[in-house]
Amino acid sequence: MAFTYEGVLLFGVVFFFGYAFSALTRHQNQSEVLRWAFQAWIFGVLAVYFIWSWSAGRRTLPMKTVALRLLGPDEKALSPSRAFARYVAAWACLALPLWAAAQIKPWVALALFAAILVCVLVDRKHRAPWDLATGTILVHDAETPIAQESSGS
Repeated sequence: MAFTYEGVLLFGVVFFFGYAFSALTRHQNQSEVLRWAFQAWIFGVLAVYFIWSWSAGRRTLPMKTVALRLLGPDEKALSPSRAFARYVAAWACLALPLWAAAQIKPWVALALFAAILVCVLVDRKHRAPWDLATGTILVHDAETPIAQESSGS
């Protein structure tokens, strides 16, 4: 649920910053260099959003809504460097199936996405590959007010 909610929120973030890039550079997809610059710009904007949201015990709005907390291997809040490593690892894990769909065959992409899902289902702590790679864990936080309200009724 949090993943879908995050996607809805990020649509607005990407739209706003994508429009700002386009307006400032007068980018109309004529230049290959500007296309790569646009992709790097969006990657950086999302990096700032996630690194700031995941580090020092902060959470994104969807994480707060669903009562999730991201912890490091020591079960403490993430440092900005570990949050950055998780961000890059998540992009790598999600970009590989997309690349496979475009360059190889769509069924290869489905198999790679299925492998991510199987990894989450098989792992005792239900960690995704990017969590395994960076030593992070996403846990349900029963201490949040939303979780207390729903358990109290």
